[in-house]
Amino acid sequence: MAGYAFQLSFPPITITDFGDESHSSTEEGVVITGLGFEALQGSGYVEIANSATYADATVKAKLTIQSWSDTSIVVNMCGGGLPQGNGNRVFVTNDSGGISNGFQFILSLVSPVDYRGVFSEADLNNTNLLDADHYWTFNNSVTDLVGTQDLTVTGTTYAATQLCDFLTNSGLTDARTDHWDAPTGVSTIGNQGTIHCVAGWFQVNSIQGPPCIIFSEYDTTEQFSILLGYGNTLLFDCSTSTTALQLYSDVVIANNRPYHVMAKFDSGTGKFEAFLDGLPVTTSLNASDFSDIGTLPARSQIEFGSDRADTGIGGQALTLASSVDMNFASWAMWSGNYLPNEAETRVDMFGRGTLANATITNQTDLNALNNTTVGSANTKPAGIIVTGVGTINLTATNIVYDDLLSVDIVYTGTGTVNYTNAGTLSNATTFIATSGGTINIINPFNITFVGAENNTEIRVFEAGTINEIAGIENTSGNFVATVNVSSVDVRIVSTDFTIREIYGLSVTQDFEFQVDQQTDRVFENPA
Repeated sequence: MAGYAFQLSFPPITITDFGDESHSSTEEGVVITGLGFEALQGSGYVEIANSATYADATVKAKLTIQSWSDTSIVVNMCGGGLPQGNGNRVFVTNDSGGISNGFQFILSLVSPVDYRGVFSEADLNNTNLLDADHYWTFNNSVTDLVGTQDLTVTGTTYAATQLCDFLTNSGLTDARTDHWDAPTGVSTIGNQGTIHCVAGWFQVNSIQGPPCIIFSEYDTTEQFSILLGYGNTLLFDCSTSTTALQLYSDVVIANNRPYHVMAKFDSGTGKFEAFLDGLPVTTSLNASDFSDIGTLPARSQIEFGSDRADTGIGGQALTLASSVDMNFASWAMWSGNYLPNEAETRVDMFGRGTLANATITNQTDLNALNNTTVGSANTKPAGIIVTGVGTINLTATNIVYDDLLSVDIVYTGTGTVNYTNAGTLSNATTFIATSGGTINIINPFNITFVGAENNTEIRVFEAGTINEIAGIENTSGNFVATVNVSSVDVRIVSTDFTIREIYGLSVTQDFEFQVDQQTDRVFENPA
């Protein structure tokens, strides 16, 4: 009987296993096994994509690499804008440029599925609503998780300093020569001339030598930048060889406190706009409508925190210093397709990403903050984060939110929070609901009933109901009722005096109400 020889052949680079083939968007330490990955990562990378054929994929996202060998790679997962389910593949590209087979896996998206301020909460198709073109976490990585433009690192380190939710570490520049640049050989990442936007979190840990670079796209005469200016205030610049549009913020940037910044340009309106912690920066060094530039000229390079000097701003040379002890996290860029609006800037970017001084779920948690000042250390942008579903009724007793906070209350649930400022000091005013929930800030007012006769009963009801808000059984002189509704019904009863009833009494501030009782003549003359 003739013998036959069989030989099993694999492609030069092959994935044979991807953990248990079912992964969540936040899973870490997933092992890819196979052949031909090469011993060193070099310029190799791992991507998840929405097609079995790499060339046909319309959505690709790079994964953060923990370790790399010829037969095993350990990665951290992400959502990357891919749909949920089993229609996705993982691909390995090695240092030689070889691309593996697409290995199928099941992706489950864990809420929140956003990259802290870049992606909005996923819609029913789990797509990336904010549609960023590039995204760098600076969380021990400068990989572009949306596009393909991984940054080039010069002398920078990473620190266990958390600037925003979800990302525990941040990129750190700790010397004037440290910075991150556009990828080597890439000169067009900041070249968009129609619409353009950049946004992210930063923190300074020491006084800076002004003007210092937070982010900059530059050429000899063109500039699109976010700078830390004199007095540690922000300067936003959008310049051509003939025109310099500049915005500045009058907020003094504190040390060791995260801030979220955005600069965007819209050729349709010609407007250059800037935001700090999700709110517009409206102070200008130019005309208030900022409509002096039709399109942006080419800028050949981008940098985060460089020591570059003599850039062109409005045709003039300006020396820019680098940052010292500055942290970066969660930076995104939009170029030519979509510009986030003001609500997305405030809610999706700042609101979803902000750190808070406390996180609570119920009244017991809030009671721990009674008679304190929240945010006085000015190290976190938000006062409190409220979680949970359904209706959550909270009453704050003398809880003061410091004026330096960017927002007092952030609600991450889908229900309703009724927050009452009780006591004489409670002052919550600003809030953000990040998942479609509702926040009602209720400010009680005091009605002082003056001049009640002996043995008088006073009852205060929510207008049109029998829901009693305040009352006293027996009093004389003055009685103070604290009211947290806008309109009340009042009933004043005494054995010797005529019953007084007042309906629909408006309550929009503290005020005094003169009782002015009259003798009950029917009672005194029953016959």
